[in-house]
Amino acid sequence: MCQYVANCNSLIAMPAGLSFPGGNLFQAAWLDCTALTTFPPNVFDTCNTANYQQAFQNCALTEVSCENILQSVLDSATLNGIFGGVLDIDGGTNYAITGSGQPVEAIAQDLVNNFGWSVNTN
Repeated sequence: MCQYVANCNSLIAMPAGLSFPGGNLFQAAWLDCTALTTFPPNVFDTCNTANYQQAFQNCALTEVSCENILQSVLDSATLNGIFGGVLDIDGGTNYAITGSGQPVEAIAQDLVNNFGWSVNTN
């Protein structure tokens, strides 16, 4: 589990180039990181997990950061054939994805419709 940053209310951004090769459990990893706005792309591309429960709950992620996370999780699901996962990007002041009509919404719908994921957002 990757809980070493959960509840870190002073964390604003994860560093560019961050990756977790072989990562397999991110439950509550960034839970309650209320100042976290910036998350880089491609972080989860090589991870083989369906467990992102509470991973980004109660953060302050921007639209771009949400898109980065969703695209990376989708890439991982596609590469590894991961179905039925859970990704939580809700609570706090995270970008509201539902009804946005933006590319980030299409990525979330791809995870839901093609891979059977539960994607929870604001």
